[in-house]
Amino acid sequence: MDSASCRYIKAAIAGVVFIGAGGAVAAEPSVEELKAQVQELNTKVSALEARQQNASYASATIESVMRDAEQRSKLLATSGEMSAGYDEGFYIRAGDAFVLKPGVFWQFRNVTNYRKGTAGSNEDEIDNGFENRRIRLKLNGNAFTKDFEYSFVWEANREGGTVIALDAWVKYMFNDQWGMRAGQFKEPLTHEKLVSSERQVAVDRTVVDNLMGGSLFDRVQGVTAIYGGYNKSNPLYAEFGLTDGGPKTLNTNFTKHAFDFGVVGRVEYKLMGEWKDYRDFTAKDTKADLLVVGGGIDFSQAGDGDVITGTVDAQWENTGGLGVYGAILFQN
Repeated sequence: MDSASCRYIKAAIAGVVFIGAGGAVAAEPSVEELKAQVQELNTKVSALEARQQNASYASATIESVMRDAEQRSKLLATSGEMSAGYDEGFYIRAGDAFVLKPGVFWQFRNVTNYRKGTAGSNEDEIDNGFENRRIRLKLNGNAFTKDFEYSFVWEANREGGTVIALDAWVKYMFNDQWGMRAGQFKEPLTHEKLVSSERQVAVDRTVVDNLMGGSLFDRVQGVTAIYGGYNKSNPLYAEFGLTDGGPKTLNTNFTKHAFDFGVVGRVEYKLMGEWKDYRDFTAKDTKADLLVVGGGIDFSQAGDGDVITGTVDAQWENTGGLGVYGAILFQN
């Protein structure tokens, strides 16, 4: 091959190499294109992150709604301090601050009464029949704190069925020893009346208490101060205060009660035993011998007339099942 031909081939090869190099340089992106690509990638990444955050938020929202729906579908929460059950009566409890004890008390009985030397043509008289002696709806418990107690009790009258309020009071204990009560409640006079009708041993309270004791006064409206609160560590309990006074103040306004005012006080001292056994007259389930002595007095004034009623009483129980209660009542 001559020199001319060699020069031609070399030139052709160089031209191909140059063209290839020029094509490679032309394929590389410019700075602007690279910036645009980076910006596009950033936009896509931001979109993916936003979708991921939205998915996480939606998942958390769905989970929260499901938990709330599950809790609302239950009558009572299974976690926390909410509870319900039976302990000397049904209760609904939210810790110690809120306790509701709803209840119904029904006493149905047949009564046979024989009387001799009655007025009229019959010298002897026998009365027999059935009666709903007591039908009561009760709402007791405490609210906001265990130291704030309340009691609301309604009763259907055995003659006519009229529903009336029996108890409507609140009590607040400032500390373990001192407190106060306000509303309509049993006058703190005789222990026999203060023992609930649900916890009596006999068919009813005695004639003496009904004629001149606490049952005669029944409920009063007023304010009392309390010392002791039936505290386990304190053998002394006292309650005294100012009331509307005298009998027949149940469900009356301030102008309709028969007396101008009344002052009442009762003191009890536990020589032995537990206060909880003093709530009834039976010695059943008494774990330790009980002896409590007490006394109460009421002074009620109506115009120029005064009524003074007082009592001294004692209750003793032993672990063998024997219980004895006695009281002396006086009235002037």
